[in-house]
Amino acid sequence: MPFSLRPVTDDEFAEFERVDHAAFGFLSSDEIQAQNRSVVDLDRTIAVFDDARIVGVGASYAYELTLPGSSRVPVAGVSNIGVLPTDRRRGVLRSMMVHQLEDVAARGEVAAILNASEAAIYGRFGYGLASWYQTVRIDPAGATLRHPPAVAGAFRLLHKQDAAPVLTPLYEAYRLGRPGAVDRSEAWWDCVLGDIRTWKGGGPLFVAVFTPADGRPGGYVLYEITHDGGPGSWVMQVHELIAADPEVEAALWRYCFEVDLVGAVECTFCPVDDPIEWRLADPRRFHTAGMRDYLWVRLVDPAAALGARAYGGEGELIWEVTDALRPQMSGRYRLTATAGGATWEPITATADLSCDVDVLGSLWLGGVWPSALARAGRLVEHAPGAVAVADRLFPSSPAPFCVTRF
Repeated sequence: MPFSLRPVTDDEFAEFERVDHAAFGFLSSDEIQAQNRSVVDLDRTIAVFDDARIVGVGASYAYELTLPGSSRVPVAGVSNIGVLPTDRRRGVLRSMMVHQLEDVAARGEVAAILNASEAAIYGRFGYGLASWYQTVRIDPAGATLRHPPAVAGAFRLLHKQDAAPVLTPLYEAYRLGRPGAVDRSEAWWDCVLGDIRTWKGGGPLFVAVFTPADGRPGGYVLYEITHDGGPGSWVMQVHELIAADPEVEAALWRYCFEVDLVGAVECTFCPVDDPIEWRLADPRRFHTAGMRDYLWVRLVDPAAALGARAYGGEGELIWEVTDALRPQMSGRYRLTATAGGATWEPITATADLSCDVDVLGSLWLGGVWPSALARAGRLVEHAPGAVAVADRLFPSSPAPFCVTRF
């Protein structure tokens, strides 16, 4: 018999969690279940039922996402996507992803975003890779800044249970200027600063806040120190280093380098364009330990999504877009970018460029060069010079980055 799909009830949430955790090879706990329930809206969950048995689950969070140019749009932060290992290859995932995209569209959200556990899966549902993060390691011995931070102020350590009211406005000032960043609810801050260590955050955190003397927005760093080895070889694990002002950001890094008894500073989740390497007097103190994809984007309302972001200049391009999953979105469209925004309108003229819908998701936040996609055969140029125009229109500075893990 065909599957049935619907949101779960409060009484079914425990089973929802068990299925989600089993899909990823974990056993659920009452503490993690309670934390996840605190941030999940039940009407945004999806359960795939085979008779009375839940065989697949998914959910999404209602976010406001920052775009290039600092405009913000409503998006769905897709999470908890899982299928029981006993029920793979039965069409459960596809039925769930199609259902969810229709729900996102009905809510008026312009796109869906996610972190992919398996990078090969989501392209077939129209998601395009749009941002990355890097893991960095810095040797604090001799890690002096080439130029001292041009801001005076004071640091203070907060108890993490009291920190959210202080950190929230600092994070807000930061996220409004960073493409790819999303807002955080009070319940989400409880996860970030909680005692339970999960993908969202938590654990034995120190909270250091810097307040500038001149009234500009301050910043904060969340970190823990691991004590393997003797004093002097301990590792500072930076969970978040957040500042809207570059000089405040420099002051936070200097704080990290000057904590006593630390032999290495590691930031697992660092923007790919973080300037810390360029701040150091000795750049060999900086090491990139790895890089990984993070945000995947699926446009649901391209006219609203592409119309909301800023562009690198004025220009016009005609795109032919193929959307196999939602064929009503396939067609030819004219993108007209101006200083005041952009329009995305159906047209019958000959296309300058053609691509699958996932390419639009990759380009949306400005972290991918159209010319790179063209060289990879993902974006096809039909009018000479069209890719060069796209390169001019779509870049973003700063690079897209989302420090919120969902």
